[in-house]
Amino acid sequence: MILDNALLSWIVWLPILGGGMVLFVNNDTMARPLSLLIAIATLILSIILYHDFDSSKVTMQFVEQLSWIPIYQIQYYLGVDGFSVPL
Repeated sequence: MILDNALLSWIVWLPILGGGMVLFVNNDTMARPLSLLIAIATLILSIILYHDFDSSKVTMQFVEQLSWIPIYQIQYYLGVDGFSVPL
């Protein structure tokens, strides 16, 4: 699947992106369906993550690590373990 490498990032950033989009929608009739669409998309991605999670492993899964600001050694680092996957 295309989203496997960035699935966790999509789950984190999609609601933020959707909130920004709703902020710029002028009328309520468009904001509600857009909000619902973003919420459903996030739910579907979360279900995929939960389904693909291997509970027999004790290591972090779906790990994403990017060097964000290299000069200060700041990294974007996400991962899921057995405790955080149901959240």
